[in-house]
Amino acid sequence: MTTTIDSILGCEEKEMDYDNELEKILDMNLSSIERIQIINLYSDKDVIEIINKINSMYMLTGTTLLKKFIQDICKLSKIDSTLKLESCKCLCMKSKDDLNFEILHNVLDYHYHDIPLPCKIIAIVYLTYSENFEDKALEHFKVILNDNFIDCEFRYKMILSLDKVYNLDKKKFIEPLLWFFTN
Repeated sequence: MTTTIDSILGCEEKEMDYDNELEKILDMNLSSIERIQIINLYSDKDVIEIINKINSMYMLTGTTLLKKFIQDICKLSKIDSTLKLESCKCLCMKSKDDLNFEILHNVLDYHYHDIPLPCKIIAIVYLTYSENFEDKALEHFKVILNDNFIDCEFRYKMILSLDKVYNLDKKKFIEPLLWFFTN
């Protein structure tokens, strides 16, 4: 039996031993792509738990590694668009970085028909929290107001709730949306 200097010093490469796939997903030494590929293999039920854990970890720690990983999940994964929205909202709550709002805007754009209307409205409200995305938020609201498959009364009440519930600026949002709605 021979012993190498590397094995004595502990420098010998070892195969990583993972108890479960979740540890792989949370192993920040792996690339985002590798971890996202693992996430894409999970069922929707399991993905909800994983994404909630990752989002919670980010909200508590605010580390840039988790931020970047969540951004990559929103851009590259095949998870449900509603979960992507939740992750984007988490990013926007923790950091007012324009990249976070850009990702939120892109998720709304690319997955418009897959997102339930109430989730869509709340996500658009989040866009209003960035001055650079106020115009895009208005455009998203106008798309909803133009949708004839949505009940007219609901569309009107949506504008009223933007004022009463979310306290959006009357001059920037409420008046332009009411004007757009009536014409």
